Amino acid sequence: LCFCWELARTDAFDIFDMQPDARQHFAAGICKSLDYTVDSRIRSLPIFRHFDPEFLCHLVLNCERRAYFPRQYMVCEGEVCDGLIIINRGSAVLEKESIDIKTITCGSYWGGLRMLGFDAPSCCALVAQSTCHVIVIPRKAWQTA
Repeated sequence: LCFCWELARTDAFDIFDMQPDARQHFAAGICKSLDYTVDSRIRSLPIFRHFDPEFLCHLVLNCERRAYFPRQYMVCEGEVCDGLIIINRGSAVLEKESIDIKTITCGSYWGGLRMLGFDAPSCCALVAQSTCHVIVIPRKAWQTA
């Protein structure tokens, strides 16, 4: 006897909400399958255009790779960012007091002040709008580069 189900994308995300272990498993798979894109994404950003290639190599090797699913918060309003957050794949929304301010997509970034040592809380929340592969450059990676 064999059973087969077809799930819509929204149904799968509802399952992820109820099963954090499944979400972590899929997030790890997303990060692994998109790891080869991290180097080119960092090197293509205008903010890093004039940086030394060795410095950029260090950032690539020491950045964090994360995956977020729709409606999942990357940064909460009033929270200090982990570092510079770069959207590698997908889209996210900056929101203030639950009002959408701006949609950011591939190649956009948020939280640059954290890299410069400012521990100010984020003025907006950053929420995944679609499945997102995100690169986070923590302050420590920036300092040691």
